[in-house]
Amino acid sequence: MPGYWSEQHLAATRLLIDALRKLLDASNAVAFPVVIVDAKDGAQPFYEKYGFTVFQHAENRLFITIADIRASLG
Repeated sequence: MPGYWSEQHLAATRLLIDALRKLLDASNAVAFPVVIVDAKDGAQPFYEKYGFTVFQHAENRLFITIADIRASLG
């Protein structure tokens, strides 16, 4: 299927953005400074593309600050 990977990537991007918007809304009620994800093997570049930073000693664990989410999605 020629468009399979691009469709899959688009769906994953939409899910991520939806989740980040919900977390941004939740951060207004319950203060938390960062969002942490445990990425599946091979998914790290996907998260980095959207501003996540890899923890120094755990390559599949990444984080992004609420401030960065707010600046991106505002």
